[in-house]
Amino acid sequence: MNKERYLAISLTTLLLMGVLMQLPASSQPSLLGASTIPLGYSDTAASGAIKAKQDLARGEVKYAVYGMPMRSYVDKLVSEGVTPILMGCLAGGDGSTFWMGYNAHMESKFPTLVPVLGW
Repeated sequence: MNKERYLAISLTTLLLMGVLMQLPASSQPSLLGASTIPLGYSDTAASGAIKAKQDLARGEVKYAVYGMPMRSYVDKLVSEGVTPILMGCLAGGDGSTFWMGYNAHMESKFPTLVPVLGW
């Protein structure tokens, strides 16, 4: 890659990052990963349950899925009205306690999903 092209790409990336940092959190794209906890929440099961309650109040049924789930598993979740949140392969790292609390609350409200979730 020539020097001018590299500089143009670098400047564009920095500009884009600067614009994203100026947006309010609610407007920023959601970059989900095992260590990602939504702004305003802590890495506790209680905090995860609070977020799950808020999502349900908005009619959003979600479930955090770790690893590389089979396509049929994801399709089954979607067919049951659940939006899977693909978390990657890191279970037990930062954010895991939050998402365990989130999932536990969702499971408690939708016991018929337990067979879908493979428990």
